[in-house]
Amino acid sequence: FSNLVPVFADVHPVTFCLDLRSAELCMDQKTAAILPIDIFGRLANYGLLQKLGKPMFEDACQAVGGWGPGLAGSYGVAASFAFQGVKNVPAGEAGMLCTSNAQFAITARKWISHGENWRDECGAAEIGINGRMNEITACIAYHGLLAVKARNVHRRRLALELWRRLKDEARVRVLTPQEIEGHALYVYPLVLRGGVDRAAFCRRLKRLGVETSEGYIRPHLGHYPAFKSAVRIPMPVVEELSESTLVLLLQVRPPATLTHMRYLAWAIKMALDAGKSARRAKLGQVDASAF
Repeated sequence: FSNLVPVFADVHPVTFCLDLRSAELCMDQKTAAILPIDIFGRLANYGLLQKLGKPMFEDACQAVGGWGPGLAGSYGVAASFAFQGVKNVPAGEAGMLCTSNAQFAITARKWISHGENWRDECGAAEIGINGRMNEITACIAYHGLLAVKARNVHRRRLALELWRRLKDEARVRVLTPQEIEGHALYVYPLVLRGGVDRAAFCRRLKRLGVETSEGYIRPHLGHYPAFKSAVRIPMPVVEELSESTLVLLLQVRPPATLTHMRYLAWAIKMALDAGKSARRAKLGQVDASAF
């Protein structure tokens, strides 16, 4: 795959994952593989994407422990998971590659160890990197994997509380119980509706003690100089989410409690109401009856 040219497609407005129709527009007889991303912890629609008839490599870095209906990492030729410090398995850094393809596994093992030819089935030595995980990180990741199921259950419990508090608020779109099921909830995506001013909304939340992220760094990787040669198609959904409607919440995760979610929902409502003065507050300094 070293000589392939990346082609970026748009995302689905509800799932934020690779959109089937957009992917079809990008494909031709030269298409070698598809790389769906399980963004924010939600799995792409692999049932539909598999019908495209191309090998898939799953970016499940944000979806450790997610499912929908199969487990994250079980759909493609191979899948990657990340153990960076804020991921669902926080080991500080590094990650994991999963595959059921024996030859791909041999090639990957060889590549992360300088390309050294230490086993006969690896064939001729090739250039590689030193990508081996150190033992301390591996130990932390191992215990994180043992705990990830319980942690993800807690994340979904928090998300359901947020849904209960905000489901009738027309100015935001929150995850429904059906969407929350199986979601790894690496971060919580909140979508603004009705022309809400995102910058002003986030400023008000900050004054209430709630940090947010506006959009997602850049609209897509095609905007990075390293991908200036990539093929681009119109991506109206990505542009709208990135530039005006998507707000990422980092609070819907352990060790937060249901009380924290009630405060978060109250703060969101306060920030949406431009007619009220939003003053910085902390959970213990607000009358609980308000939320």
